[in-house]
Amino acid sequence: MKLEIEANPAVWWVTPLRFTWDSEAGTLEGPDAEKVCGMVREALMVGAVPARPDRCWIPVHDPLHDPREMALVIGEWHVLPPALAAHYPSAANPRPPGPKASSKVTDLPERWMRRARALAGSRKRGSTPA
Repeated sequence: MKLEIEANPAVWWVTPLRFTWDSEAGTLEGPDAEKVCGMVREALMVGAVPARPDRCWIPVHDPLHDPREMALVIGEWHVLPPALAAHYPSAANPRPPGPKASSKVTDLPERWMRRARALAGSRKRGSTPA
């Protein structure tokens, strides 16, 4: 299904998004398609996206085809339009069964934990991280 998405910023440091998303084909078009593609790539590299209001981490696997995951990616820094807001996890629209999301530091992806340990070690020595 093709959706015309216009998402306004939820925070001051991002700009509005305008793009067309075809969830069946998994394509993005429009003036901000590249920016959204970058957001999707980042979410896939991390493997999860923080969800509001409790900022728990919810795994993402295919945001270009899954409306719930696309809502998570866009909703991280933008106000969702009604077409995506209906898919955003909330008390009224809970997460489907599957891997548990967690806000525990130990449940973050291992690469984040390695980076956090490296940064903590470099701060103890007084150097700045690369």
